[in-house]
Amino acid sequence: MASTNKGRPIVADRRFGSGSGARKTPPGKPAARQPPPRPVRRQGVITRFARFIWRLIWGIFWRVGAVGAMILGCAVLYFYVQLPPVSALIDGRARGSVTLL
Repeated sequence: MASTNKGRPIVADRRFGSGSGARKTPPGKPAARQPPPRPVRRQGVITRFARFIWRLIWGIFWRVGAVGAMILGCAVLYFYVQLPPVSALIDGRARGSVTLL
């Protein structure tokens, strides 16, 4: 490939204004709309106390639920390991336990 720059580095054109930090949009594109600022919520003492109580209750209950799920899973696993093979269960039921005279 032939170079026409004669030893100078290739540099991109400054298309959208100077680098003053203010970001400008390219011509033909509308500026991005910024969302309106959120109103500042001032919480009263009662609201903060209620939120604290709710977080405390939620924190306790999800942990208790997680521990309960682990205990239930361990109990199911214990009884699953203690079960006899399925073939032994099927054979016992196939011959019947009631005799009609």
